[in-house]
Amino acid sequence: MVGLEYLAKYPFTREASGYVAQLNINPVDLITERAYLNTRERGKARVFESLEFGLIQNKSSEHLTELLSYPFARIIVSLVNDRYLIRRYALAEAKRAYGFLINEDTNRLLEIAQRTFGLNVRLVEENLTLPFIFKMYFTDYLNLTENLRAIEWKLINRLLVKGHVLLRKREFARLISENLKRKTERELPLKLDRKLEAHYENIVQEVHRVLIERKPSMEVFLPKKAEIQSSPPCMKSLLGAVQAGENVPHQGRFAITAFLLNIGMKIDEIIQLYSAFPDFDEKKTRYQLEHICGLHGSHIKYAPPSCSTLKTFNLCLDPDELCQRIKHPLTYYKLKLSGTNG
Repeated sequence: MVGLEYLAKYPFTREASGYVAQLNINPVDLITERAYLNTRERGKARVFESLEFGLIQNKSSEHLTELLSYPFARIIVSLVNDRYLIRRYALAEAKRAYGFLINEDTNRLLEIAQRTFGLNVRLVEENLTLPFIFKMYFTDYLNLTENLRAIEWKLINRLLVKGHVLLRKREFARLISENLKRKTERELPLKLDRKLEAHYENIVQEVHRVLIERKPSMEVFLPKKAEIQSSPPCMKSLLGAVQAGENVPHQGRFAITAFLLNIGMKIDEIIQLYSAFPDFDEKKTRYQLEHICGLHGSHIKYAPPSCSTLKTFNLCLDPDELCQRIKHPLTYYKLKLSGTNG
């Protein structure tokens, strides 16, 4: 038996869904009844925070309000039915969950993974060396991590014992949150009664207005002196992946970061970009950016990798005609910016 606090932390679990179903609350009542005023405010906050920050903050102390705000937010996102909003919302819910999961009891993590997501995972035997706590058969691991492009998730870089991939607690929490993100993106928009649209019209229009206002600033965080349209296709592709919160491999993160710094983007602006990642750590990210800028260590400002190096790491993406005549992404940028095109 689990309590309301647990259900409020993990509203995506089977237990939470079952509890809400038993309450038999009409979606129309959620938007019209005064008794659900706090639920509506918290549900709207979930949506707006996902747009504004890419992260849903944990501010509500009333567990039932927090729990009910989850299906309310999903109704709003479904009625707006914008793919960018859905991706942004799914990412924000995943990041919120990750914040709880990394501090969760080991057996609870296992229960969530097995019961809610049907993951085939077990605890490692006691005689195995810490810090590895969980193990997953390698085929299941490959299926779960197929969209994770960071090099540390590659099977060749994992520790295997008798066909099982060993996982640290933080890594396992990360996989659960990634699975939640994918599951949310698959489920939304929900199939809803069209009669709901009239009742939710005002709030849907409000979200639309914020979405229209925020989308341009969220799509490109470049200062006036940096012209993203002059960037080579590889950098545009990497930038798009970062903005969407996708898992970009280490070499890709370095390449796009060094490129943006060299064309005039500020450290704080790049930090804002990387805040879309579920495992975002501002302190660590800032240090890494300052290192690339030459503020630490060798005090050398790094340039992005050459085209040949990008090809080595399969990061030469969608090359165009100009790409055939240059050897470095900064050369491409300068030629495009000047209008000479080589």
